[in-house]
Amino acid sequence: MALGITLLPLSNCTLISQQQHAMQRADAEERWAEALDFAHGQEGSHAYYRDKSEQLASQHSYPLALAAAAYANNTPLIRDIIARGGIDINTPTGPLMRTPLHYAALGNSQEAIDLLLQAGARTNETDYLDLSPYLPEEIYDENRFFQFPFRGFREPDGRVFGIPFIFSPRVVFYNREMLAQCNLPEPEHDWSWESFLNALRQ
Repeated sequence: MALGITLLPLSNCTLISQQQHAMQRADAEERWAEALDFAHGQEGSHAYYRDKSEQLASQHSYPLALAAAAYANNTPLIRDIIARGGIDINTPTGPLMRTPLHYAALGNSQEAIDLLLQAGARTNETDYLDLSPYLPEEIYDENRFFQFPFRGFREPDGRVFGIPFIFSPRVVFYNREMLAQCNLPEPEHDWSWESFLNALRQ
């Protein structure tokens, strides 16, 4: 059965890996610079963030512009960005990686909150970035990875907000000879803690 695998020389793989890393780093640095610029404004000043939101929108950086507009209660720009479409208003963005609704709440911007709610902003949205687009599909393969540790980090809709870095299952060891000496049966899979305590008492 053909698997459709193409083998590349190691040198080519290394070169591709280095190029991808360089591109990812440049992209991350550019986004980080934008975030710092956004965050280093006159903290608490709606006027600053109103101007900043207009500037970001003129640069077609609409997710950040929406975050700034939400904080500054710039309702005309919020309407314009939402009307453009193509932007998920529930996606965390900006230096705090929060949704526009969170930024509106931080700025105490009631009109912006109302607008965002009307546009479908979710009030129970977390501040976490959905990691599922960045994870390889193999990570969900039950034949390759034990899935239990991932369940606590996955939303019912498939979004992933964390990756467990360690998993230590707890197990109970017992001495067969000691149980036999006490005429006790060996533990079964359905034993409760009460079953273990009763065995210990004997």
